[in-house]
Amino acid sequence: MKITSHDSLEILLTLTLTGAAVNDPYSRATGESTRDNVMNLSLFNKSVEAKTFQVAAAVTREQVQDLKQFGIDAVSQVESVLINELTQSINKNILSRIFALGERNHADVITTQGQNFFVNLGATAQGVSASAALNTATAMGAYINDATLQAATMNPTEVLNSASENLHTRQRKIMSKILAIANLISIRGRRGPATFVVTNGQVCSALQDVAGFVPAPMANTINQMSGSLYPIGTLAGLAIYNDPNMSWQDTRFCVGRKGDGNSPGLVFMPYLMAESVQTIAEGTMAPKVAVKSRYALVEAGFHPETMYLTFGVASEVGQLV
Repeated sequence: MKITSHDSLEILLTLTLTGAAVNDPYSRATGESTRDNVMNLSLFNKSVEAKTFQVAAAVTREQVQDLKQFGIDAVSQVESVLINELTQSINKNILSRIFALGERNHADVITTQGQNFFVNLGATAQGVSASAALNTATAMGAYINDATLQAATMNPTEVLNSASENLHTRQRKIMSKILAIANLISIRGRRGPATFVVTNGQVCSALQDVAGFVPAPMANTINQMSGSLYPIGTLAGLAIYNDPNMSWQDTRFCVGRKGDGNSPGLVFMPYLMAESVQTIAEGTMAPKVAVKSRYALVEAGFHPETMYLTFGVASEVGQLV
């Protein structure tokens, strides 16, 4: 039988598709004779325990009477303080879990791809080796918990031409690393780039200091006015938050993506938010206020750690600002 050029092309496509895995679609003839690939919906259940934060405070009758003379409701003031304390405790709990997930993701990236995203602002040019204290992530002190990250080598960012480096160029490198990690999260999680960054006051100050870097500008709305540090603005579309509970020497970042309810990640599931109970103490008849919160933090979906990545920045040239 004579084979026409059209038939030859069809046979070639068929052989290609039935051989090695490719991204090309089926030919017409192959598509007509091949069954559809089938996708099914699977449902999974996960047991969740609502855990408790609770705090209480008492005031004396004399305090209630004295403050009333100045137009202050002592019970309401105490209740506001208790609610704030619960809120801060919940924030600490959520951030600690997010940073832990970010460490897990970073460790997986180092293991599978050999990529270390710690920022080591050390110099190795002209035969000057970086400080030994900066060679590994242990430069973060006791802030990194994952063993793989602690053993990871922190390659210095400066290799050549260190004479052109100064404080602001080093600060600008932090911005570049944040942008790179935001895109890495998009690759790892397949849900889109990161949307937020959480770090400490020293790093936020460095980002504010270099917000208007002229030689290589990056779109940002970081506020350089003092007193406005939480949040401090956006960087390449990422909201930058300053965690006031982090130590000045704890120069870690957590870059993450906020979920939409259908994507994996850490999910906050409230059960009772700041339930308040007021009682009168027997004997003294002094009012007492107790506030309780119950909620669950759930690592939902497949590979929730891919929505976050934790890294840090260390510098042998001193402070970042």
